[in-house]
Amino acid sequence: SARDGHSLMPKPGSSPDLVDAGGVAALLTQAQAHEKAGDLAAAAAGYDQALAIEPGHLAALGGAARLALRRGQAPAAVSLWQRAVATAPDHPALRHELALALLQAGDLRGAEAAVREAIDRRPRDPALHNLLGVILKRQRQIKPAMACFEQALKFDKKHYGAQLNLGNTQRETGDKPAAAQSYRQALTLKPKDPEAARLLACTLAETGDAAAAMAAFQRALLLAPQNGQIYADRAVAQYNFTRFAEALQDI
Repeated sequence: SARDGHSLMPKPGSSPDLVDAGGVAALLTQAQAHEKAGDLAAAAAGYDQALAIEPGHLAALGGAARLALRRGQAPAAVSLWQRAVATAPDHPALRHELALALLQAGDLRGAEAAVREAIDRRPRDPALHNLLGVILKRQRQIKPAMACFEQALKFDKKHYGAQLNLGNTQRETGDKPAAAQSYRQALTLKPKDPEAARLLACTLAETGDAAAAMAAFQRALLLAPQNGQIYADRAVAQYNFTRFAEALQDI
C-alpha cells in the first residue's frame, strides 16, 4: 500500500551535513524551485549539474532519485540510491530509500535484501519492519509478512501503516474478527481516516454483522461524503444482506 513507505531522507537543503555552502547548494535550491513549479526537466538538469560538480553529494543524489521516481523512472532512482549507499553506507535512511525504489522498480528480491541490511543496522526501526512486511507480502510470504507488521507494532504501537497492513493481511487470509480489530485500532490512531472506516465496514459486512457494518459505512461517509468507493462497497453489502432497495440507492 502506498501509505506504507514514507520517505526518511531529508529534503535537499534541509540538513547541514548534506548540503555545502557553495555552488552545489545554489544548484539544489534552483532544482527544488523548478520541481515545485512543475518544470521537471529543468529540475533534473539542476540535479545533474550538481552531481557533475560533486558526484557523491547526498542531497543531490536524493533529490535526483526522488525526481526520477516522480517521472516514472524507477531504475534510474535505484541507481542513484545505490550511489548514495556506496557513498555513505552507514547513513540511517539510505537503504530504506533504496528498498522503496527497488520495490517500485519491481525488484522484490533486491528490495528485501536492501531493507534487511537496513534492519541489521537499525533493528528496532518500525518503518523498516513495516516495509519488509510489504515486500514479503508482495512475494506471497504471508505469515512472515504478518510477523513483520506485528514486529513494527511492537516497536511502535501507534504505527498506522503497520496496523492497516496487518488488518488487510488478516482480512485477506480470512481472519475477519482479527482484521476488524486491527481496523478499529487503526481508527483510534487516525479517527478521521475514511479508508480505515471503509475497510472496517467491509470486513464487518463479510462477518454478517449488518448493523455494525452499516454504522461503519455511515462513519466512513461522514468522513468522505464524495467517496464513490464507499457507496459502491455499501451497495454490495446491502445487496448481500438482501436489502435490494437500499442497495439501488447507493448505485
